[in-house]
Amino acid sequence: MKEDIKKEFQLGNVKVELSKADLESMLKELDKEEVVYDYPICCKSKSLGLVVLFNEPKEGLVLRSEDNEIIPQRTIHRFKHGCANKDYWEQIPYDKERGLYHGQWVWCWDDNEFGTLSILKYDAINKRSFDYNGEGTGFIWDNYSATCPEHMKEAFQDLINNEKALGTVGIEF
Repeated sequence: MKEDIKKEFQLGNVKVELSKADLESMLKELDKEEVVYDYPICCKSKSLGLVVLFNEPKEGLVLRSEDNEIIPQRTIHRFKHGCANKDYWEQIPYDKERGLYHGQWVWCWDDNEFGTLSILKYDAINKRSFDYNGEGTGFIWDNYSATCPEHMKEAFQDLINNEKALGTVGIEF
């Protein structure tokens, strides 16, 4: 019969004495406990490159597909391996207020500069964009959007129409 050896552990200033059986029991309890997330959380698939906004453990919106396309329709998908499975998913920072994830391409503009847009990657940790070199010490803008804002589409369309009227080569939007 195996002897149940007691071990002494130092936790801060407190010494705790646990038997091997107690320690194994505690570890089994920890394994049983489910990780509680503050949904929604954003995860990136380790194998497919999907970016998914999970609203519960196995359901979420695909924000970016495996071929790096932005998904226009906002359909909820079920996943066999939920967001807690670290073998399949890596949690990435997500700005719930703006609905943007870390490293997402965004349109950025200031309120006082009409007709000026920048396209940069979003830094969800610091709630700003990365700078042009990809550094985390980027710029703070008044507005961030994953899609081109309607008022800018109108301004760009006017510019395109004017260029076409003048016979100059315009950009297609």
